Amino acid sequence: MRWWLGMALLWSGMALFGYDFSRCGERIALSSEKVGDSYGLAIDEKRLLHYSKTPPKGYKILKSDPYVGLYLLEAKKPKVPLELRDITPETMEDILGAGTPEGFMEGNITQRMSGLLAYARFSQKSPPNSIISSICYQIYGLGVGGNEFIESSYIKRFLEQKRVQYGDLLIRFEKNRREPVVALIDPFIEENLFRLGDRVLSLEGRAIGSRSELENQIYGLAPGREVRVSVMREGEVVSFETRVYPRIGGMLLPDHLLERVGLRFSQDWSLQAAHKMQGRGLENLQAGDQILRVNGIDMPQGEEGLRLLSRFASEEMSWLIRRGEFEFFIKVNKKPKNAED
Repeated sequence: MRWWLGMALLWSGMALFGYDFSRCGERIALSSEKVGDSYGLAIDEKRLLHYSKTPPKGYKILKSDPYVGLYLLEAKKPKVPLELRDITPETMEDILGAGTPEGFMEGNITQRMSGLLAYARFSQKSPPNSIISSICYQIYGLGVGGNEFIESSYIKRFLEQKRVQYGDLLIRFEKNRREPVVALIDPFIEENLFRLGDRVLSLEGRAIGSRSELENQIYGLAPGREVRVSVMREGEVVSFETRVYPRIGGMLLPDHLLERVGLRFSQDWSLQAAHKMQGRGLENLQAGDQILRVNGIDMPQGEEGLRLLSRFASEEMSWLIRRGEFEFFIKVNKKPKNAED
């Protein structure tokens, strides 16, 4: 394996005298392994880093973060590892290469990564699992397709995490607004302190500038803890403490807000899957049941239906259900009769 050190020195020397990325494809080939129609890149002799929106097939997955599409795979043959390097102000001004074993293109970083899916950007387009590099074996990021890539600092965090987990306050925000305004609430949250239309001002004392900033802060919260939130509600500032839950779905995964209680509905609110349901009246539901009305209100299609359920978050509800040719009412979100606290 010593011979590749000499090659690395050669490419390093090339970087000192000019930006010639013509040989980088050969160097990266020593650290790459075909994964489907893309590549896995060696972070050590036995493990490959791979980006994909779906789990890769044909490889043993050692670790995964399906929320952002990062996978750690077991290499089938020993590989020459690559070196992850952090982006610095100097890196932003430098000429870099982006590519795969099939070839490299010269360019530069045009934007830093600002969130889990708010990727960094490169001036040239490259395929998924391309590398952003300076001297071929040092990489600043992993391409996700187009001009976008995941910075090495996020990759390091993935590799160092013992358990991949994200926080969730069980609310979702208006998608077409920059400021974080509550649009949806998990109707089965134990104690809902949010209201539809709340604009979140701060989280744990930190002022919020945008929806994306808040979402990234929430992702980083540890499930099980209590956090303090301030919101603007009908012209008044309201502050309270709320619990952080483990996130289920979202980012690159489908965001089924009701998945936490074991429910998955179609657009017309027919129950597609029912599992893990515990009390609350939900145990009376069966796959195929359709919600027709909620508290006497016709159930709208899709997300508007979830918005209706959000109006009654934490409250007892009456659902009109159609099961085949029969229609009947059930009570959901029922509180135990002996619950006094």
